[in-house]
Amino acid sequence: HPFILHPKEIVQTIVLEKGWNWVSLFTENKDMSLNNLLASMKPTEGDVIVTTVNNGKMSQFSASSKWVGNLEKLNINEGYKIYVNKADTIRIAGEILKKSTVLPLNEGWNTLGYPMPFNMEINSYLKNADYPSGTRIMSQDEFATFDATKKLWSGSLKYLRPNQGYRISISGSEHLFP
Repeated sequence: HPFILHPKEIVQTIVLEKGWNWVSLFTENKDMSLNNLLASMKPTEGDVIVTTVNNGKMSQFSASSKWVGNLEKLNINEGYKIYVNKADTIRIAGEILKKSTVLPLNEGWNTLGYPMPFNMEINSYLKNADYPSGTRIMSQDEFATFDATKKLWSGSLKYLRPNQGYRISISGSEHLFP
C-alpha cells in the first residue's frame, strides 16, 4: 500500500529493494530537506541518493554525518535514484498536491517524478502531450514510445505508478510534462 491516512496528513511509504531504486514523491512535507524526508530509513554507510536534474546532485550516507552532499532537498516533481546496501523503507508524512505542475522538458533525457497517489494509464495522464514521434519514457523496468500521428504511447509501460521515478527522452526543447 503506497500510503496511510492520518487525520491531517498522508504517510507515503516507499519500499526500497537492495540495489538501485528509481523513486518519486507524491506527498509534500513542510520540511523537504533530505535528512528530514529520509529520517525513517535505517541507511548504512555508502547508501546514495542522486538526481540527474540540476547537474546530477547527490548525497551519500555517513554514519557520523547522516546524508552528506549537494543534494539537500527533494522536490515532488523530480525523480531520484537511491542505492541501498540492504532493503529499507521510506515513510514521508505530508500533503498531496492540490493540482499538478507543468514542467518544461530539456532536449535529451529528463528525470521526472510522478506526483500522484494512484496509478494512471499513460495515455490518459499524457493525453495532451504534443511530443515528436519516437519520444521515449521509461521507468526502472518498463518503457513506452510515443507515436505522434496516433497520439498514443506503446510499449511495456502502460501505467504511471506512485513512488516510481521516470525518465523521458525528447528531441527539441519546447515541450512540457505532463
